[in-house]
Amino acid sequence: MDGRKERGALRRNALMSAATDLAAQKGVSAVTHRAVALSSSVSLASVTYHYPTIAALKDAMFEWIGDQVISVMENAVRHGDEEHRSPEDTAGALAYELCQNHRELVLMLLQLLIAAQSDPQLRPVSERLNNRAEAIVEAAVGTASAPAVVAAMQGVMLRALSREDGQAEWARETVHTLIRRYTHPEP
Repeated sequence: MDGRKERGALRRNALMSAATDLAAQKGVSAVTHRAVALSSSVSLASVTYHYPTIAALKDAMFEWIGDQVISVMENAVRHGDEEHRSPEDTAGALAYELCQNHRELVLMLLQLLIAAQSDPQLRPVSERLNNRAEAIVEAAVGTASAPAVVAAMQGVMLRALSREDGQAEWARETVHTLIRRYTHPEP
């Protein structure tokens, strides 16, 4: 990668980090070109160069957050495969990892999934991220019920992160039980 492309990639990453922090602190509606420029100590022209519209800025932020969470999911599944864990153990470990070590990213992703329901421009990004998550879950759990599992895991993590204590452990146990029911249904 030449120097300009590398600097551009670093700048976009810094802008996404600033946008995510801003949204986490003040809500998605606070993400504007000017606010991201101030938060990242970058010129307004630079922000609008990379993201000409607010929709492009929010889409990119949503993708960036989703990519971070998807990366954690892929690593958890790969680690589970290497250790020959059961699907429910892998899914439980993933829920624990997300709630314990990536709390802010998960909260932002959940907020953005909710925002997509009232913002038609965010819906395609939401669908792409959910489809990617479902593909990972389907490969790890081996079930055609991946959309239901992903939706249930999102709900479990939302509930876990609203608890006062024991969030990650509660998420692990609850997701473990949930996946066990999907992979070993009772007659």
